[in-house]
Amino acid sequence: AGERDLAALGRIDRAALSPTDQLAYDVFRWQTELGLRALGPDILPLSVVRPIDHFTGIHTFYPDLASGQSAAPFKTVKDYRDSISRHHRYAQILDAAIGRFRQGMAAGVLQPKLVVRNVIDQLDLQLAQGVEGSTFYAPLKAFPADIPAAEQAHLRTETAAVIRDEIRPAYQRLRDFLAKEYLPAAREGVGLVHMKGGPKLYAFLIEQNTTLPLSADEVHALGLSE
Repeated sequence: AGERDLAALGRIDRAALSPTDQLAYDVFRWQTELGLRALGPDILPLSVVRPIDHFTGIHTFYPDLASGQSAAPFKTVKDYRDSISRHHRYAQILDAAIGRFRQGMAAGVLQPKLVVRNVIDQLDLQLAQGVEGSTFYAPLKAFPADIPAAEQAHLRTETAAVIRDEIRPAYQRLRDFLAKEYLPAAREGVGLVHMKGGPKLYAFLIEQNTTLPLSADEVHALGLSE
């Protein structure tokens, strides 16, 4: 998609655009090119094998999305059934994360022990919620008035089942894998300088966040000068 977008962009005469549209043109091109580089063979293998940490990853935002207090609507029976469908997929993605972590172990591209311990703590907190105390069960505690009582009962049963039989076991599998297999192999140093391929990824992140091809030393010197 990014390559198609750039090809389409190339068919636009930038010189014929207004100054504002030229700026939008340049920003879009830069963002798209950078996004493609992030998916390239130099950068993607350093990121994809570290699918979650304590700041990012599906386990940090999906529970909120499914809580009934976020963007996902819970107004109709279909909304609730859509949520149940997402729950099934969520459990699968948690298991897929283990596979990605194993790839990282094989390649020597690993998260820091500090990060792994924090993720384990997060998973422990989510496991401690149980089923009906789970964030995923929260939308079942206050249904819209126009959803019949019989349908409410079915939705409670189905949601409790997917939490109990799929999400919680997936959490437990991920938690046990991280604690028993991944943590002993994880790196001691926190900074990317301690990770295989880390300096290359760090240089890319500097450009991504500053929009400039600066080295870490140049950024540090700039900070000191200011």
